[in-house]
Amino acid sequence: MSTTAEQPDILAPRLAPDAGIFLCEARPMLRACLDSGVRRIFFVAPTGPRLLTLPAVQLICRGSRIPAAALSVDELMLAPPCGLGSGALAVLVEPKPELGAFLARSGVATCTLTATAPEAVALQALAIALALLAEVGAMPEAEALLADLARLPAMLPAAVRAFDPEAAALAARLRGERYLIVTAPGSAWPVAHHFALDTLEKRLRIRARPVHASDFFHGTLELVEPGVSLLLVKGEDALRPLAERVERFVPRYTDRLWTIDAAAAELTGLAPQVRALASPVVLAALLGRVGAHLAPSGEPVPSPCVEA
Repeated sequence: MSTTAEQPDILAPRLAPDAGIFLCEARPMLRACLDSGVRRIFFVAPTGPRLLTLPAVQLICRGSRIPAAALSVDELMLAPPCGLGSGALAVLVEPKPELGAFLARSGVATCTLTATAPEAVALQALAIALALLAEVGAMPEAEALLADLARLPAMLPAAVRAFDPEAAALAARLRGERYLIVTAPGSAWPVAHHFALDTLEKRLRIRARPVHASDFFHGTLELVEPGVSLLLVKGEDALRPLAERVERFVPRYTDRLWTIDAAAAELTGLAPQVRALASPVVLAALLGRVGAHLAPSGEPVPSPCVEA
């Protein structure tokens, strides 16, 4: 963990070289925070990277009674949540001086992620969540999961390179789209949402409609007709059946369905539970390649974890 952010190359891969070290340091850091009285945690970031911390927030909330939330910088400063003060830890992505001063005045402990590429943000946030759950004894398997997750930075480059031809082909199909529905469930949803907002719309000016897969059948299905395009992002967690339900429905009405599936990534030796946990990290890396190939200049899209 550090107070400086890096912008790793988009292909090879966008995880900081010390990502494995960060995962090892997460637990001692959380232990020190707990010993100093921390009892709640806030992930604070610009809107794009804030989305990438949501899988970690969900993991903490489902695995313990520790209050956890993800807030944009503006949200936090305009309407500070209850509990933002002594006893709170703020995990920061790309902090600004005014935010640091605001948190210091509030008595909030802080730490800063070491890298801000999408997959790096997702990975580091999950490491903090697992470290916290391990330290409070809320999840017996958390320590083992954290150790397995530390193997991912070494495995992900090969998986990303293997996916690159598929990413190029998908980008070629999407390049001419005027409108695209992007949907996903579970821990894949924040990553898909981030891709739609920050890469397709903000960076590439492609109109996108992000919708959670559990909400798809409550309005969006009425928009699916011949010629409508849909990108389905599938993770490997317990909510994967929601994506499969969309996958079964859409081909009845349009032939323009494209899928990115974390299960297709070759991560030899990772147990199913670890793969499920790592889905947002893997998907962020794969979608990064699609965005790179979509860039008009052919150059890699800059890391979208930057507030406008």
